[in-house]
Amino acid sequence: MIYEETYQYLLRNVSSTEFDTCLYALLHSDWDGVIQSPLHMMARESERQKST
Repeated sequence: MIYEETYQYLLRNVSSTEFDTCLYALLHSDWDGVIQSPLHMMARESERQKST
């Protein structure tokens, strides 16, 4: 779950690409906060979001 103040900070202070990357990382993190996705997959997803 994203806390409200974190969500508001992201909306106000980061680019849409950075925001998408943060959401992707949150969705693919394990309980220890380790991102379970290769870096190239995150980059590909970020590019896909930018083109839509």
